[in-house]
Amino acid sequence: MLDGRAYRAAFLPAFLVLFVVAFSLENRPAPASTTLAPEAFSATRTFGSGPATPPLNSLLELGR
Repeated sequence: MLDGRAYRAAFLPAFLVLFVVAFSLENRPAPASTTLAPEAFSATRTFGSGPATPPLNSLLELGR
């Protein structure tokens, strides 16, 4: 006769496979996008222009 423990041990991998297959059939979500144009980014304003006084609200100003 079948041992109940062996039956349950064999059921768990089958359940995991069913779980993975169920999610693999799902459609992939659309990629994230933004409405901000690339030209709107200013590296000088973000990182500053050098060792001189960095622009207001730049990352270099925060690091001082």
